Amino acid sequence: MSELIPKYTIWEGINVAIHLGMRALEEIRALARMPGPAGKDGISADQISMEYDGERTVTFKYAGTVRGSFKMPIVIDRGVWKEAG
Repeated sequence: MSELIPKYTIWEGINVAIHLGMRALEEIRALARMPGPAGKDGISADQISMEYDGERTVTFKYAGTVRGSFKMPIVIDRGVWKEAG
């Protein structure tokens, strides 16, 4: 079996690791300087609401605008069935 010979010295490896870490910090700092969305930064809890219709449908709203809803696949007990007559 042949002996593995390293291509780089330990000091070259350490140098590369330091430079990669410095580059990552530069990227993070650049992202931190970028402005956020126009208006408020983030979402406050009082802008989010959830409404339940009492049967199967749940509706989610953000700032009064419907953002989504879903129907729950559940059985609703309404008593014994009787034919209308």
